[in-house]
Amino acid sequence: MVVVTNDLDFSRPLREQAVSSSTAVRYLEGFKVFQRFVNVYYQLDVSAVSPVVLDFLFDRFINAMWQCFRGRRRQLCVNALQGILQVLGFHLKPSFSNSQRSLKAWARRVPSTSAPPMPQHWLDVIALLTVLRGLPWLGLGFLVAFDGFLRVGELVRLRGGDLLVPMRGRDGKAALGVRILDAKTGKNQFARVQDPAVINILKYLRLMTADDALVFRGATERDFNTVLRCGCQLLGLPAVLTMHSFVRHGRATLGFLNGDLPEV
Repeated sequence: MVVVTNDLDFSRPLREQAVSSSTAVRYLEGFKVFQRFVNVYYQLDVSAVSPVVLDFLFDRFINAMWQCFRGRRRQLCVNALQGILQVLGFHLKPSFSNSQRSLKAWARRVPSTSAPPMPQHWLDVIALLTVLRGLPWLGLGFLVAFDGFLRVGELVRLRGGDLLVPMRGRDGKAALGVRILDAKTGKNQFARVQDPAVINILKYLRLMTADDALVFRGATERDFNTVLRCGCQLLGLPAVLTMHSFVRHGRATLGFLNGDLPEV
């Protein structure tokens, strides 16, 4: 369960607060990739061309990514488009008619595959295998992410002071939570933890981690995804299973089967 606090930032325009800072970073990275593409192949400055030319250049960029990565990296192009709007102005959005058509064609040619939910018993086995392989922090991270509905990006940014924060759930009852300073849906949110075993894990991690130190010792999103993929291969599980499969889909499915209301 996630509860949003009333933490308002009046120092920045609302347009800039439409996305979290971590998402804005990905948009800016995409923009920089597009900017380098234009500089290398056309010797142009993207900020100095007309909207029509900008649409042409971005359409060429999309097609180059399609061919170079054999149908992958569409998200990079989507991020680059959002980055263009963030940097050069949202008034340019109607100008990208050709680029939008190419992105739609890409989505039709390579439809996105939704991640199926991962049952908890599979996750428990993968977490155990991860610990036995000498990666205890990653194994514990899987369990914490599952019970707290934490996205992997939120998990790797947790610090010691974010653990076991007192909070109140929607039912008004006191609970322990994990503070998420910069979530996808906003700043300073809380994820409730309910499993007694996970609470004990968080108590251990809290004792082992200073307030301003990273809980999972600097592990990256790629580290968690790689270990999960290896665990799925060892168990013969489908390759389409991802961190989102259990962190969001699997945990939400389990909660619903245990009687949680859909809005929870």
